[in-house]
Amino acid sequence: GCITFDEIADHLEYPAVQSFFKAIDVDVSEARNLFDLLDVSGDGLIEFEEFISGCIRLQGPAKASDLVFAMREIRRSFDE
Repeated sequence: GCITFDEIADHLEYPAVQSFFKAIDVDVSEARNLFDLLDVSGDGLIEFEEFISGCIRLQGPAKASDLVFAMREIRRSFDE
């Protein structure tokens, strides 16, 4: 489904979300800029999968296994 930045912002304090950003070597303070970059239509909505894949494309030297774990945990956090 689609998510808004407000939904992401509501989850930035969750340990799983912070771990995800750490795993992709992106500071959580850059979440807004990252969302805006990925929201090519400018409508304030992006597909959850687009957000995750966009984050991964910008990743630092994280290991694939770290990313799989982080993606699973962030998905759980948003499903709560």
